[in-house]
Amino acid sequence: SFEFAHRTMEVEAPPAEATQVPMEPMPAPVPPPEPELSPEEMKLKGNEAFKAGRHPEAVEWYSKAVEADPSSHVFLSNRCAANAAMGHWELVQQDATKCIEVAQVPFPKGHIHLARACLRLKDWSAGAVAVTAGLIPHPEDKELLQLQADLLEGALTGAKEGQVCTGPGVEVLIGLCKGSGNEKYKAKLYSHAVDHYGKAIMLADKWAAEQSLLCTLLANRAAAYLMLRECHSCAADCERGVAIDPTNGKLWGRWASSVLALGQLDEALSILDRADSLTPGLDQAKSVRENVAQIQRLIQEGDEALSGETKSPGKALKCYLDAEERGVTAWEKLTLKIARAYLELRQFPRVMNTTQQILKQTGGKHVGALLLRAEAMYLNNSHPIDSSAFVEHVDQALKLVTTALSLDPDHEEAKQNRKKLKGVRSAVASTKEKMTGREFDAARQLLTQALELDSNNKILCARLYAERAKAALRQKDFQAAMKDAANATYRDHELKDAYLTKASAYKGLQKYEEAVRELESLARWCRDETVHQRYQEAVFELKKSKRTDLYELLGVSCVASGMEIRKGFREKASQWHPDKWNNGTDEEKKQAEATFKLLNEAQEILLDTTTKELWDKGYDLEGIKEQVEMRKQRAHRGGGGCCGGGC
Repeated sequence: SFEFAHRTMEVEAPPAEATQVPMEPMPAPVPPPEPELSPEEMKLKGNEAFKAGRHPEAVEWYSKAVEADPSSHVFLSNRCAANAAMGHWELVQQDATKCIEVAQVPFPKGHIHLARACLRLKDWSAGAVAVTAGLIPHPEDKELLQLQADLLEGALTGAKEGQVCTGPGVEVLIGLCKGSGNEKYKAKLYSHAVDHYGKAIMLADKWAAEQSLLCTLLANRAAAYLMLRECHSCAADCERGVAIDPTNGKLWGRWASSVLALGQLDEALSILDRADSLTPGLDQAKSVRENVAQIQRLIQEGDEALSGETKSPGKALKCYLDAEERGVTAWEKLTLKIARAYLELRQFPRVMNTTQQILKQTGGKHVGALLLRAEAMYLNNSHPIDSSAFVEHVDQALKLVTTALSLDPDHEEAKQNRKKLKGVRSAVASTKEKMTGREFDAARQLLTQALELDSNNKILCARLYAERAKAALRQKDFQAAMKDAANATYRDHELKDAYLTKASAYKGLQKYEEAVRELESLARWCRDETVHQRYQEAVFELKKSKRTDLYELLGVSCVASGMEIRKGFREKASQWHPDKWNNGTDEEKKQAEATFKLLNEAQEILLDTTTKELWDKGYDLEGIKEQVEMRKQRAHRGGGGCCGGGC
């Protein structure tokens, strides 16, 4: 050892005068050889380096592990991860491919590495194949599903930019778009289905997919277009498809259906003739041809029902709706016929909805739809004519007619409607002015002239009669008021104001029982506070009309003093005292007793300030007793005041 040699040198050191000989350096100690690492230990070394961010070192260790055990898919997968961290995607693609080959069990990481590498390298076809293979044993793997979406998005972008893609994965990518389109179609999300089918068609066009697949995609998108009533787009896809495959019955059938939906029945038959000439015996062509014949029959029957001497709008509507149900879904003319039938049936909200569909399709530029819409608004104006809401409805209808005339200045029906609406608006405005100025004669004359403008508009005529009834009532022409009110309710059974005017006319004629019956009938279906109050008032007036006049009974005036009332009582009491009728008949005795009793009640009521006030307000004897009892109860509870009708 070095220490022993050093001690020896110290013992045998030469004399000081002797010449020293330089010593040769000792060789460095050789470390013992390291033990050989197993592949698993190499992997662990690689893992430590990977976690520490030393990716080249990790690749080195993983490579040693792979060299030691080439059959391990785990070592290859780990090296994929390390190379991916450094962006060496070609190496990742190679290792991932080999990893999938050597794996004895389904190993999603290998497919994930390969798909991610293909995504980075823009190898959409290989990536799609890798993801699809990985999803077979692991259909719910979130990473694979996300990579599938990313690859598809990348492929679509690449196709738009003109990148070329070949291989079996192209049909896989197209199939993904097609599958999404099918799902959306089944869910009735047809616009989304069109979008997905469109992507599939774009990939098929760009990357030269098989023509049979392209035909299928065109047929699918045509079906979605047909459901969206985008008939022209449907026809374009079908026409392109049959040019590729004339034997495709679905394409021929949908093409004919698309032009049928537009109401082009002859064109649909022409398309079917072409289909028969190119591919005889197509079942789809035969069924569509039969449908066309049925639609022609239905439309003809509907037109006859709507235009005959004895119109039957219900039958016409059924025929038109059946034709629409059979596929005529985008023909403006048929939709207009349906709206006309609804108008004849006075189903005004449906007229508005139906015409709105046409105006939406035509950008608001359809004369027929505008006029029908205006007519519905005019006929369904149920507001009182003295209200601003009535005028607003007339103005809106007039605006629609004016728009129609701007599109067709020579349209005769539009001209007539404009004249009619202007006449109604002018008459209503003038009537309101005369009524406000209490010029009731002039108002009645204006309303009479307005009734001649359009006798077919029952709702308008009902309101004109009701307003004329009000004017007659204000003039105390009760008979005329009742007649006009009856004319109003005959045309509109739900016109509350006309019933109230009629009841007021009955009261003016002192026909209180008739007034009560009128208001009682109205109150059964019109749950309105005003109606209830008027009914209570009419009942009160009826009771008032039936009571005995106590002042007349006592022979005094309604302003008689207490002394005069007592004097009148004494005079009448002496006349009707029962003792004076002892010799009378039984009937005379009963009358004397009843009259004497009533005289006492009259004196008692008219001498008391409270009860006299109630009598003068119109309460009968029973009503006075009820009011007195109510006041006692309120006084007992600490309240006060008066309630009830007339107080």
